[in-house]
Amino acid sequence: MIDWYWNSPVEYKCTDIVAVGNYDICQDSRFIIKPSCLVYSFGIDFRYSFDDAMSNLGCEVHSFDPSMGVETHKRANNSTFHNIGISHSNNDSFAPRQDKFVKTPQVWKMRTLQTLMKELGHEEKVIDVLKLDIEGYEWTVIDNLIETNVIKNIRQFVMEIHIVHEWPAKADYVHLYQIHTKLREMGFQKFTVRPYSKVLVEGYYANQVEISFVNVLFQPR
Repeated sequence: MIDWYWNSPVEYKCTDIVAVGNYDICQDSRFIIKPSCLVYSFGIDFRYSFDDAMSNLGCEVHSFDPSMGVETHKRANNSTFHNIGISHSNNDSFAPRQDKFVKTPQVWKMRTLQTLMKELGHEEKVIDVLKLDIEGYEWTVIDNLIETNVIKNIRQFVMEIHIVHEWPAKADYVHLYQIHTKLREMGFQKFTVRPYSKVLVEGYYANQVEISFVNVLFQPR
């Protein structure tokens, strides 16, 4: 069912799709991204094409990745890198699973989106674009965004979704589909889907897609 949803027709027909790095944003007048915009980007791995493109649009950009071993620093006047990750709970000593993305034992500082917005002084702000590329941890994060209702203050949401043989657990697949259903109920309609990779061989499965959503129920504060 999840794969069917990814391959089903788009729900919002954006007339002005703009590629920014590996992702798409919608520049229809209703959702246009313009100077004074706020962008949170999670999952960098030293690739800043999306972040720099959003910065060039005049956005305040906050880039997060605890896996790079790089300290928090200002990248440009309107762009900051944070040595922090996003999670469903706050944790100063999170030990990530070791896999092809994390090959050695590490300890990360993790925060919920709600906590990060508070710490950065953005509690009353709207996030114009939220980007997630966090290698399978996105499912618990989206759960938290929905549970805390912080997701209603996001205008566009772009992410890379991962389902591989090892994770998430197959027992969670129904819940993963329920997450997609809840996103739609909260107004998030997909306007582009880019298949990234798909492997199906005996004893192994992996599927990654990049999906961009607009929040059609967004209400300005």
